[in-house]
Amino acid sequence: MKTINPRALISRRGSEVKVWLVCEDAPTGLDRVQFSNPEVAVSFFREHVSAAHWFDPEKEAMVVFCLDRKNQIKCWNLVSLGSATSTVCAPREVFRPAIVASATAVVILHNHPSGDPAPSAHDVILTRELLMAAGVIGIQVLDHIIVGAPDRDPQGRGFFSMAGARPGPFQNR
Repeated sequence: MKTINPRALISRRGSEVKVWLVCEDAPTGLDRVQFSNPEVAVSFFREHVSAAHWFDPEKEAMVVFCLDRKNQIKCWNLVSLGSATSTVCAPREVFRPAIVASATAVVILHNHPSGDPAPSAHDVILTRELLMAAGVIGIQVLDHIIVGAPDRDPQGRGFFSMAGARPGPFQNR
């Protein structure tokens, strides 16, 4: 990721301000990874997001993967870093990097530090809000995935896919 000097954010013309989006490019050699099912997204999260310098397994981290028209990753962005029990985000924070990246679809993931991937009532409400917002702006939400630990998941997968709980693009593949 490119490091930016904060002084570079302010132009020399006085009141004009440059806006920079801080996001991670797709890792070299993985830019052709196609997000065709939740397992691919979870594997990417575990390998790359959990390796980020800011990641803390004791805090919830919500991340958006911005995808192109072939569902290949363009970039990913930290939306919110919360506490041990929650993270706060609104659709505008989720879709901002997707709009800037000209993404046609997104996959949203967040971790549960407890290891239990079962969705909370807030997770379900947020997913509904994201789907409504996506319909307005024309960016498809392929999934909202909660990452946990396989030993805390009754199904042994270590994640919960909201797309698995509703008809969606991942179901049709």
